[in-house]
Amino acid sequence: TSLINSWVNNACPTTYVPTEDPELYYRATRIPCPGDEENPMTVLVELEDTYSWSRSGGEDGYGQPYDAATFLEIAGKRSSNMFSSGTSKPMSGHEAPSRTKHSPITPSREGFFILFDANSIDSLNVAKEICGHLEKLSRSGASFCVYLVGNKVDKDPYSKTHVEVLREAQSYAASRKLQFVEVSALEFLRVRKLFRDAIEQIVDLTPKDQKTVHALAGDTGGGGLFGGLGW
Repeated sequence: TSLINSWVNNACPTTYVPTEDPELYYRATRIPCPGDEENPMTVLVELEDTYSWSRSGGEDGYGQPYDAATFLEIAGKRSSNMFSSGTSKPMSGHEAPSRTKHSPITPSREGFFILFDANSIDSLNVAKEICGHLEKLSRSGASFCVYLVGNKVDKDPYSKTHVEVLREAQSYAASRKLQFVEVSALEFLRVRKLFRDAIEQIVDLTPKDQKTVHALAGDTGGGGLFGGLGW
């Protein structure tokens, strides 16, 4: 939640409040157009913020059982209704976000942020568990990008625990060929670059005839997911 708000709203919550329900955020941003960098393209980013990975038992506010693994699902039919033509209204082919059900407009996820607390080995271990689930998906032939993201690098950067956690994260990411990024949502450190790089990578991974709607998903330190990207 803090990382999403840092990028979407340029504000980071300073008080920790556990996420109870999945929530959608949106931001439009400009990136270079593949093959024509002199003419930037605008993308609409949908972010899916979810509850802790370890949360179980009971239901969320939408009446769905708590199971963060459902937010790792990749498959989905891409939509061709993202662009408007003639007198049609932009986004007219998609349902508006609902307060009674969780209904992202992006039908598939094509990228993940696996976020962990850079000062907690337990948080990193949860992130590794999530990466293990994604590895199984990648073996099935699914194409998506994954970023292992260490947050709160500003908290206590010279502590022994912090140094050891980041060293272990770097080693793990290298062994799994994952992209590893250190950020601070509170101080906005590398936040914009992280999102920009991920968006541009997803665009590059997408076939030219399918650049319609995509999803960027991810995962927070103790285990929550967020994501969504469309253009």
